[in-house]
Amino acid sequence: MRGGWSLILFFAAFGAAKAQPATSPFDETTFFAGEVRKGERVVHSFVFRNPFEAPLEIRSVAPT
Repeated sequence: MRGGWSLILFFAAFGAAKAQPATSPFDETTFFAGEVRKGERVVHSFVFRNPFEAPLEIRSVAPT
């Protein structure tokens, strides 16, 4: 039974070490422009950082 506990402890420790919360590459994910009148131009920049080792691919961007 001792070997069984060692195996369970190994997988529990491995799972805890692997489970890391995902970090967002954005400082902010939404922007509220307030009231915008017809013909008025609104400009906003989102700061984007890649905290991961692998390249990130932006697959879509859409206004809401």
